[in-house]
Amino acid sequence: MARHLKLDSRERRKLPRVPLVAKLTQDASTRFEPFGEAVIDRIVAEWNAVVPGQDAVAREIAATNARIATLIQKDAQRVLAKFALRDTEFRLLGGLRRAGPPFCRSPSELSPRYVPVTSGGLTGVINRLVRRKLVRRLGHPRDGRGVLVELTAPGRGLIEAAMAAVAAREACIVVGLTAAQRRHAARLLRRLLRAANVAFGVSPAD
Repeated sequence: MARHLKLDSRERRKLPRVPLVAKLTQDASTRFEPFGEAVIDRIVAEWNAVVPGQDAVAREIAATNARIATLIQKDAQRVLAKFALRDTEFRLLGGLRRAGPPFCRSPSELSPRYVPVTSGGLTGVINRLVRRKLVRRLGHPRDGRGVLVELTAPGRGLIEAAMAAVAAREACIVVGLTAAQRRHAARLLRRLLRAANVAFGVSPAD
């Protein structure tokens, strides 16, 4: 049986301090099991044992989609780390760039369309990017109390490079598919998305 050591306050102060984010990242990377078809098969079998009447194919689709989404997210985090960008910062910069010239939007236009955070959370994201001179605040021409967020030239250069890097990594997941298979997969996934929107009450049917 493992023994838990009790450290006094002086001993605890000698231990190296690890930031909470680093701890969470390390814990997630060490606990998360590899992704493979065998994992999906096991998940479906385990669910069948608990819910014998379940739609096993639906469970397989849901589990597979969840695994793919997690892999894409984890890989994107690694890519964005090279640009010293958090996910919310990437979304805000990307939203401004995707919006097109003059690459300028109000906070209410940025959230939640581009950045899924509260107004307070958005302010923090903008502040961090302003300090890095990637965006700047401008007075709103039609609202004396409002502000606009504008993408700067350094910000545009950074986000274009980051978006290209993320897109290149995402392209890796379809490298083994023919052009016809890619189009077929895209159509099926769109149908699944529409069905999920309706089933979960997110949006009406087309």
